[in-house]
Amino acid sequence: MIGEQQMRELGMNAYLAVGNGSQNESLMSVIEYKGNPAEDARPIVLVGKGLTFDSGGISIKPAEGMDEMKYDMCGAAAGTA
Repeated sequence: MIGEQQMRELGMNAYLAVGNGSQNESLMSVIEYKGNPAEDARPIVLVGKGLTFDSGGISIKPAEGMDEMKYDMCGAAAGTA
């Protein structure tokens, strides 16, 4: 897991800006594939962005669609499933 302090050190300012509206610390999970030494083939890699809730631009988003912002985590969920 990467916490806010390490994010600052890595220059992940855009990621930190998204989490500024939360009372909880921003965290990023890192999944590392070490590979299969028995295989010579290149792995297939899936990458997905995920936020548990993205209210960015809340002042310009219609209220009736706000409940659907929970689906912003689907890319990460599909990539790790």
